[in-house]
Amino acid sequence: MAHARIRWAAAAALAATALLTACSNSEEASTVATTTTPKVLRSTTTADRTAELASATVDGIRLTDGWVKVPPKKDRTAGYFTLRNTGATEDRLTAVVTDVAGRPELHTTQTAGSGAEKMVKVNEIPLPPNQDVALRPGGEHLMLVDLKRELAAGQKVTVELRFASGKKLSAELPVLSPDQAPRSTPGGSAEASAGNGANGHGNGH
Repeated sequence: MAHARIRWAAAAALAATALLTACSNSEEASTVATTTTPKVLRSTTTADRTAELASATVDGIRLTDGWVKVPPKKDRTAGYFTLRNTGATEDRLTAVVTDVAGRPELHTTQTAGSGAEKMVKVNEIPLPPNQDVALRPGGEHLMLVDLKRELAAGQKVTVELRFASGKKLSAELPVLSPDQAPRSTPGGSAEASAGNGANGHGNGH
């Protein structure tokens, strides 16, 4: 009888040891699983690649989606934005003033008979009431000619827009590199690259 009790106790001790070992291994596995750094999958969106665009408002006129392209040439670059005339009557953008360029000009894009596009200076840009007018690559835009200093991505260009009504609107346009520039142009128009040479902007226009 005594021998039977001894054998039973030994068997019980062996079983307990085996159970303890199994629990220990399980806890180790659990610890490893919980301390493993998870992989985070992150999608790239337009917001990730695009810097914050400028916006500003003066009585009856709103500017949104404003930015300036990193100069493809040292002496000139282009600026883009969308204007909305929220008033009841037409207004006109007649001039832009800035301290970074000797000749800020309003330009539009025209297609010649050969199909080639060229930039043409205009004196004003009409702003019909309650409509968006997008100054964008391949269309009407701001040209900054005879730059007085180098412009690098991350800097800002202060501009003052002047209108036929006498209103003045000031805004700080961020300077963006091609990989920061919005994929779609201001106003929601078709995609256009900030460095696209096909529309004349590749050479500074």
